[in-house]
Amino acid sequence: MFDVVIGIVAVVALGGAIYASTLGDVARRSAQRALQAKRVLTATTPVGAEVVVIGKVQPGGTELDAPLSGRPCVAHRSRMYLGGVDGAHHEQAGCVPFTLERDDGSHVVIDASHAQFVFPPLPLPADAPERCAAFANALGVAPRVQRRAAYEEILVLEGMRIAVAGRLVAGWANGQPARVGGDATAPITIGVPF
Repeated sequence: MFDVVIGIVAVVALGGAIYASTLGDVARRSAQRALQAKRVLTATTPVGAEVVVIGKVQPGGTELDAPLSGRPCVAHRSRMYLGGVDGAHHEQAGCVPFTLERDDGSHVVIDASHAQFVFPPLPLPADAPERCAAFANALGVAPRVQRRAAYEEILVLEGMRIAVAGRLVAGWANGQPARVGGDATAPITIGVPF
């Protein structure tokens, strides 16, 4: 009888973990579909339109150092999960303006001050445990809690080919690149090209 109860508890716990881990996948797929539904930016797209731009990332001058991996990037979202993927988490995100070079050679400046990410995290490097501890210490998380935490980091790196959806802020004019941005109520979406 006792073995049966333990088996049922284990199955329920495993089912909950699988459900929780797929929530992120479901949200990511939904956001990716929304990204694909946007109009592709053209020279005749009116300012204010919601658009998608696909291209290769070029830094706009300043780069960030991602806190968990230490890699230079133009955008990151670093998370520390305290109780599994469905539990409480601490998050730090950073973005700086960058440029996308499109396949036709044109450039679009991306104002990434407010962004959501639609692709999976990258593996953390071998020196990540020290960086993860520093990240957690800066957040004031107790060492005993840190040992049970899980960490992940999403990065936008120079040379990556990505898709960005947002609002066209300025079109190409006088040799200047177009600009796409977002704000706190309507952040840009950064995802994989389709």
